[in-house]
Amino acid sequence: MSNIFQSVNPYTGEVLSSFTKMNEVALDSQLEESAAAFRLWADYSLEQRKKYVGLFAEELKAHRQELAELITREMGKPIRESLAEVDKCGVLIDYYLQHADAILAERKVNTEFSESYVRFDPIGGVLAIMPWNFPLWQVIRFAIPTLLLGNVVLLKHAPNVLGCGEYIQALFHNAGFPSSVFRHFIIEVELVEKVIAHPSVQGVTLTGSDRAGRAVAALAGKHLKKCVLELGGSDAFVVTETADVQAAAAKGFTSRMLNSGQTCIAAKRFIVHESVVEEFEQKIQALSEDLVIGDPLEANTVMSVMAREDLVDELERQLDQLLAQGAELVFGGNRIDNHFEPTLVRGVKPEMLPYQEEFFGPVGMITTYSHKEELPDLINKVPHGLGASVWTQDELLANSLIPKIQTGFVAINEMVKSDPRLPFGGAKQSGFGREMGQEGMLEFANMKTVIVNSRTD
Repeated sequence: MSNIFQSVNPYTGEVLSSFTKMNEVALDSQLEESAAAFRLWADYSLEQRKKYVGLFAEELKAHRQELAELITREMGKPIRESLAEVDKCGVLIDYYLQHADAILAERKVNTEFSESYVRFDPIGGVLAIMPWNFPLWQVIRFAIPTLLLGNVVLLKHAPNVLGCGEYIQALFHNAGFPSSVFRHFIIEVELVEKVIAHPSVQGVTLTGSDRAGRAVAALAGKHLKKCVLELGGSDAFVVTETADVQAAAAKGFTSRMLNSGQTCIAAKRFIVHESVVEEFEQKIQALSEDLVIGDPLEANTVMSVMAREDLVDELERQLDQLLAQGAELVFGGNRIDNHFEPTLVRGVKPEMLPYQEEFFGPVGMITTYSHKEELPDLINKVPHGLGASVWTQDELLANSLIPKIQTGFVAINEMVKSDPRLPFGGAKQSGFGREMGQEGMLEFANMKTVIVNSRTD
């Protein structure tokens, strides 16, 4: 096994950087440093922590272009999307700087005691195992609320975006954060258990595949550590007979093709009423024909390469299997190296095996329905439960579907998208726990109950 990770530009094939893997001796040392950092950081007041986070926000803004270009070079995201990713991180930081005091304030409870309240204390180090598809956003949306709470962060980033992990660590350093409050560990998967098992590490969060989620959940359970999992998605995008088909097609196409289709909350299963399916297909195809595909560093590029060749191989396998089982290609279906063109497939049935899998690339599947009574079963007939989008002007139908949809997020006449103000996470095999909002900030808090009896009689 090589002692080196390499960062490779998926568009050009250029090796960008090489990173030496941390050995066990170095890891032990850095884990002890993180433990010491927690003891220091936990004693800081919230106002002190907010000052450092504010300085980090300034660093992020100052290096916006450089960081966005690094994201694009390492994983192929169009530069316009990389810039938007950096900007969205800034919005999240502003939200928590404004609302952390209220979220973390002691909550008084009326009881027979002189005082009864709940306080929210930090628990220690939290290991964040983060993915490559949003290499900045996924890290920041977890790290900022966790750091404000008083925990320290130990990041294990995806091997193909280690440059981003190192850059983020440098931004925290440049913002003046105490040493090891945020630490990027360049380690093999085999050393993850060693980190989780360390006494100073009291939680682990992972955004990744179902398989990775099962492995991390097993390790967290073995060592009795709190975990949060945000796993794969196969989000339904329902277009009813009363929908604004033009608006639904525009948002559905954007959702499916964002980040070259490599998004867990993308619209993947288009469930369309038979009366509007032809119009919907035509509008999606027209949008695909206007899509600018090319060099991700060009400002006008909307879609580019997928992040790795093996991802394209898997997508091609799934598409071939769908077609072999009777689905019909509407448009697309071709690849050149790491490029996979926008693709739409009709006639997809729930019993087709790939329907039960996550399509992590620019392939949309259309399934038709005739009666609204079919919708709950069609929406829920997958193992995943991350998000769902329903397009309808029938308010009664929308309200009746919301409690029946087995996902962590439901959007009516809008695409599913994360928002710092709202908790985000999945159900079923899409994971458990939440990030963002009040709920996300408190996932790794010790919710400590306190009662005070002033009377001694």
